[in-house]
Amino acid sequence: MIFPFLNGGGSKSNRDSYDLSELNDFFLSEEGFNGLLALERKRTARTKRPFILALLNIVDFSSGNNGSCALASQFVSCLKATIRNTDTIGWYLCNKEIGILFSEIGDSSTKLAADKIISKVKGSLLKCLKPERANLIRISLFFYPEESGRSSDKSNVEPVLYPDIRHRHSRKKASLFLKRTIDITGGIAILFLSFPVMMIISLLIRLTSKGPVLFKQERIGQLGRKFTFLKFRSMYADNDPTIHKKYICKLINPTTTVIL
Repeated sequence: MIFPFLNGGGSKSNRDSYDLSELNDFFLSEEGFNGLLALERKRTARTKRPFILALLNIVDFSSGNNGSCALASQFVSCLKATIRNTDTIGWYLCNKEIGILFSEIGDSSTKLAADKIISKVKGSLLKCLKPERANLIRISLFFYPEESGRSSDKSNVEPVLYPDIRHRHSRKKASLFLKRTIDITGGIAILFLSFPVMMIISLLIRLTSKGPVLFKQERIGQLGRKFTFLKFRSMYADNDPTIHKKYICKLINPTTTVIL
């Protein structure tokens, strides 16, 4: 989900030119920041505690070669006033886009957290910089994981949150294309050859137990995309889980009497 604001304004001829290379002394490198972003995704997948990624596009803000160390220092002060000790700041794209990881956003909704971040970042930039300079910075927010209730359509997946996978794929486009081709053609061939066996398995499942032949489950795949997992059902359908729950509780604590 993207919330752009502070859109660039004015013609380029009316803009000053600045060099923000001084920021390299204050921010994590592109490789370091994107590495932490990948780790934060894994942490959230385990803990279910979301985070927000803010991207500040400074291409227009820093265009040109007339350096200004004072402006760089002022810009750093603005960003430092925006983040907390638990947040991380670095280059998402070196000298083009600054990334800020807002972790530990609490139990409030992502919409409420986004409103607070927008207000804080915008207020800090406008306080430290002149409006015409602040308006040259374009900011977008991305949530991970996606908000509940969102469609699982692939168009909703934000590849921005997966720079490590995107960079890895860009280096291996030819091999990935060949692998994809082999996967599809090989999969079709195997399905065709195993069709008689699958028909027999389906018939046996149908004759020996009640319920559907296939077990369906929604799972999370690459880049956070949801897909439907299918396999032949190997358990009873609509079975009472009480016995299993008692067994697990007794396994964890044998001295406890379980009442369900």
